[in-house]
Amino acid sequence: MRRGRRCGHARCRRRHRAARRNAGRHRRRRHSARPARHRRERRRADDRRRHLLADDGGDLGAARRPGAAAAHPVPRRPRQLDGRGHRVPVGTRDALVPRRHVPGCRRPGPCDREVRVRRDGEWAAEVPVGANGVVATMANVMQADAWHHAAPAFVGFDINDAARSSRGAFIRAIEESAAIVASAHLDILAALTDRRAVAEGTVTFTGGSSAGALWPRVIAGVTGLDTRVTPAPEATSYGAARLAARGVGAVLPPMGDPDRVERVDRVEYEQYRTVTERWHRVYRDVLSISGSDLPPLFTPPGAARGPHDHSPTRLTPVGHGR
Repeated sequence: MRRGRRCGHARCRRRHRAARRNAGRHRRRRHSARPARHRRERRRADDRRRHLLADDGGDLGAARRPGAAAAHPVPRRPRQLDGRGHRVPVGTRDALVPRRHVPGCRRPGPCDREVRVRRDGEWAAEVPVGANGVVATMANVMQADAWHHAAPAFVGFDINDAARSSRGAFIRAIEESAAIVASAHLDILAALTDRRAVAEGTVTFTGGSSAGALWPRVIAGVTGLDTRVTPAPEATSYGAARLAARGVGAVLPPMGDPDRVERVDRVEYEQYRTVTERWHRVYRDVLSISGSDLPPLFTPPGAARGPHDHSPTRLTPVGHGR
């Protein structure tokens, strides 16, 4: 048989096939480890870019071409090392880079705002009025000459009772704190306008916070006014535009009918009166210890008085509950 030609026997053909198979296996084992790792990293990067470019109409090929400017930078997942410097496997929920939800994706991430607001509202709705004694000291009532705030804090929770001092209690404490401050602002407006600001017996709640189911109910219970929830995203800006239009003789239409109206529960209103009095007492105590060691939420520039000086111009609260 001439050199270069293979034998035609079946046993020789099987031997040749085995030799070719073993040779290919050695080549893959030697040269394909690194490209496979690169392919896996490239697929992960493509998946991240696909989610980030879903709502921009961008194509994946353009994002992968060299020199193409991506619409959104893709953050790299940080490497976590143990004490010996070895890399620790990082799970999806353990990464420091937050996942981003893009509208149109099949699996909404934890940053999906509507899902988060609905979930927080469900947790807070399970907690009774008063947030089981938890008080949130955030923003203070508006004061024109010196708007001093206390240090942001949560007080009144019990570390030995996780059921009562749950996450829902903290969420409800924040919502009740904001509603109490809004009610105090309505008291000031009622005193300045001879109660014309609350003559209709309603208050309008707009913006992102109005998407929750519980927060309008808390505002209605604290203020004693029916709360109208409207879909207008920038109600304050539109109100300023209406006032400016009236100044030049033009008229802009109202925002429109509300999505829903939260009626006042008289039982909750009476309960919130006690909660409001307690919140003001606790806020004054936390404000008294706020300072350099406990930085306040906000320090007003050019304040005419200190945080502990009583202002003679402060208006006395005027109740407007029906």
